[in-house]
Amino acid sequence: MLEADSAEDVVGKSVFDLIADKDRERFRQFHETVCAGNKGTSRFDVVGMRGTVRHMETHAVPLRASDGSMVELSVTRDITERAQQEIAQGRLAAIVESSEDAIISKDLDGVITSWNSAAENIFGYSAEEAVGQSIRLIIPPELQDEEDSILARLRRGERIAHYDTVRQRKDGARRHVSLTISPVRDASGRIVGASKIARDVTGRKLAEQAEREAELSGRLLQLQDEERRHIARELHDGAGQSLAALSMNLGAILRERECLGDRVARLADESVKLVQQVSAEIRTLSHLLHPPLLDEVGLKSALSEYVGGFAERSKIDVKLELPQKYERLPRDYELSLFRIVQESLTNIHRHSGSATALVRLTYRPGQISLEIIDQGKGIDRVTQEKFMAGRSSGVGLRGMRERIRQIGGTLDIISNEHGTSVLAVLPLREEMESGGGDRSIPRFESAD
Repeated sequence: MLEADSAEDVVGKSVFDLIADKDRERFRQFHETVCAGNKGTSRFDVVGMRGTVRHMETHAVPLRASDGSMVELSVTRDITERAQQEIAQGRLAAIVESSEDAIISKDLDGVITSWNSAAENIFGYSAEEAVGQSIRLIIPPELQDEEDSILARLRRGERIAHYDTVRQRKDGARRHVSLTISPVRDASGRIVGASKIARDVTGRKLAEQAEREAELSGRLLQLQDEERRHIARELHDGAGQSLAALSMNLGAILRERECLGDRVARLADESVKLVQQVSAEIRTLSHLLHPPLLDEVGLKSALSEYVGGFAERSKIDVKLELPQKYERLPRDYELSLFRIVQESLTNIHRHSGSATALVRLTYRPGQISLEIIDQGKGIDRVTQEKFMAGRSSGVGLRGMRERIRQIGGTLDIISNEHGTSVLAVLPLREEMESGGGDRSIPRFESAD
C-alpha cells in the first residue's frame, strides 16, 4: 500500500490500523456506508508501518461475499503529490483573494483570465464583468498605446516592475497604480500570458502632489513677501524721498511769494498740498505692503500702528489686546501673524458689514494664539465648506492657511449670521519661550 512498506508489512493487518488517528472515525463511517450497499469515494491519511504518512484516495463499492455478508472492494491511489499541489494552490488562491493589490491574469492578446477581489474594489468591475474582456477595459483612451508596449515586452520574456501609470475605474474615475507584470510560462517554457499586480497608489500620489503644491505655495508666499518688502522700500526711499525734495523746493519757492504773482502763488500752495497728500498715500501704501516697524521694532508696534490706521481709514472700531509684555518672535512668525490680521481686517471691511472688530494676541505655555472677531453677517456656507475641506476658498483665506501651515500651526474659522472668528495657533518651542537657541526670544508674560 505504501512505497516504504512491503507486502509482508501490511498483509493480515487491519486497515483501521493504517488510517491516521484524525481520519479513523470518518473512515469507519465510510466503510459502514459502503458495506450497507452504497459505493463511494473519499480521501484519508494513511500511516505506514514505518511511520510514513501518505494522502490516499479510495474508490469503494459494496460486494456480497459467498456467505451472503457484505464486504468492501476498494481501489486506493496515492495522491500525496497531487494533494500537496492542491494545498499549495489553495494557499496561493487564498493569498491572491485576500491581497489588497489587484492581481490579474491575462493572455498574450490582453484578454483577462482572472480577476481577484481587490481588482473589483480598485477598478469597480466584478470578476464576471472583467474576465473575458480586454485589459484595455481599464486603460484610459490616451494611454491605450501602453498596452501594445507591455504585450511586446512580455512576448520577449521581460518582467516589468514598479511601472507607475493611470488606470480608469468603471465609474470613470482615474486611479494612480504601480504595476508589476510578469510573463507566465506553460510546462514547456512557452510564454502563454501574464500575471499583473496593480497597487493603488492614488493616495500616495495625491499626498506627493499636495506636498509639491505646498512647497510651491510656500515659496510663492516668500517671494511675494520679499517683493512687497522691496516695493515698500522703493516707495519709501525712492518716490518718498523725491516727494520730500519736491516739497522742500516748493517751500523755497513760497518763501519768495512776493516775487510771484497771485495765480502762481496759489498754484504753488496747491502743489504743496498735493505733494503732502501723495506723500501720505505713498507712506500708507508702503506701510501696508510691508510696515517698517515689523522689521525694526516688532509685531507689537507694527500691529498697533496698523490697527490704528485701519480703524481711522475704515471707521471700524477695532480693539487690540496684546500680552502685557513680550519680546520679538521669529521673523516668519511675526510676518505670518501680521498678514493674518491684515487680511482678516480687510475682509471685515469689505464683506462683513461689522462696525466693530477685536484683535487678540494670547500667550500660553507652548503656543501663541491670534484671534480676530467681528459681529458681521458671517461667511457664506459654500466658502466655509471649501475652507474646512482644504479646497480653494479664495486667495486670502488660502494664503492665511498656507502661511500658518508652513510654520506648523493651525487656522480655524468659525462663522455664522452673528459674526466670524478667525483663530490662528502657532507652536512655541522651548527656546522661544526661555530666550535660548539661535532665535533669542525672551519669556512671554500673559495679559492675564
